[in-house]
Amino acid sequence: MKSDTRYSNRKSGVKTERPVRDMRAQRTQKEQKVQLTVRGMARGAIRMEAEDGTIYTCAKDNARGALFGDTVLAERIGRDRVVVAKVVTHAHENIMGVLRVHDGVRVIQPLERRLPAEIAVADMHAEAEDGEIVRTHVTRWEDEGGLCVSVEDRIGSFEQATCALDALVMSMRLRTDFPEDVLREADACRPADLADDPTREDMRYLLSFTIDGRDAKDFDDSVSLEQLENGNVLLGVHIADVGHYVKPGTALDREAFARGTSVYLPGRVLPMLPEQLCNGVCSLRPNEDKFTMTALMEIDDAGRVVDERIARTITCGKARLVYDDVNALFNGSEQQDAMAAVADTLHQMRVLAGKLRARRQAQGCIDFEIEEPGFVLDENGEPVEIITRERGEAEMMIEDFMLAANE
Repeated sequence: MKSDTRYSNRKSGVKTERPVRDMRAQRTQKEQKVQLTVRGMARGAIRMEAEDGTIYTCAKDNARGALFGDTVLAERIGRDRVVVAKVVTHAHENIMGVLRVHDGVRVIQPLERRLPAEIAVADMHAEAEDGEIVRTHVTRWEDEGGLCVSVEDRIGSFEQATCALDALVMSMRLRTDFPEDVLREADACRPADLADDPTREDMRYLLSFTIDGRDAKDFDDSVSLEQLENGNVLLGVHIADVGHYVKPGTALDREAFARGTSVYLPGRVLPMLPEQLCNGVCSLRPNEDKFTMTALMEIDDAGRVVDERIARTITCGKARLVYDDVNALFNGSEQQDAMAAVADTLHQMRVLAGKLRARRQAQGCIDFEIEEPGFVLDENGEPVEIITRERGEAEMMIEDFMLAANE
């Protein structure tokens, strides 16, 4: 009798086949090592994620002091439980925090709330006072005898908005400068020329224009409206074709991917692309040829889109308008000279937007009316007033057109 595949049923005396678990395979599963990224706490345990999205949990005592964002090598001890073997990459070599002094003992309270609430300060290379924002460097990790930092720089006080914003940018490790290879690629981007891409549809004849806030510097969309012979209108929404300049796999593409988005702060912008692109060759500035992606929508008198197409185009905006000025026109204020050439088109757009909005509301759309704050800054970048941004009819009109293009 083979002892690893049979056993005797003592009550019946019948020998029955019964495979035994493969202990070698079980040990292999238990001993399998996986590389994970620490994502935070979940129900008292540390949550970690593999590259394929699989989630594992680890008891805090078995994490070897791994912090949020760290990459670790862990051993599986069950289907979704692990023990950390070692920390491969530390995500927080530098930590921003507020210096606190308790009975002569100095600690920092990290701005990143997923780090320990307080971290010991070993020494200070820069003088700092209780309550100041400081940048620190980790001198000892948790598994080396307890997490400890050294103060490297003083950022300032939260009483100053510029210092608070600097601390926010540093604590979130936002990218503020562009590498040299990225800037070189941006400098090499040429203004739009139909000879460079002759397959594009030439729509420079259209009366197109941008409408943005007064302080806007990058103009990424413009609109146009034509009256058709059949009584319908042709709405054009023209979006800056950044993809023409940012090719997959280039330094520009990698940098844009790393940044993910432009970050807007009071009085400050951290753009996803260098200024040469976002405020230059890609920005739909008036009287300049630009490569665009255009959504063309034929709309009837009831606000229904009866035909549409997407086209790769070259356009040339005829004006740069401001929301406040367009709202003033709609409210019957005295017309500015700069608006004269587009005033009739704006009034037609206003009527069209009302039809699109009414039709969308009849179909059960949700309209979010959320008050948005705006900051009034002085010459030093410090806030002197917080106001409520007004959402006028011009803003709603552009929203209606963008929604129609997205649909």
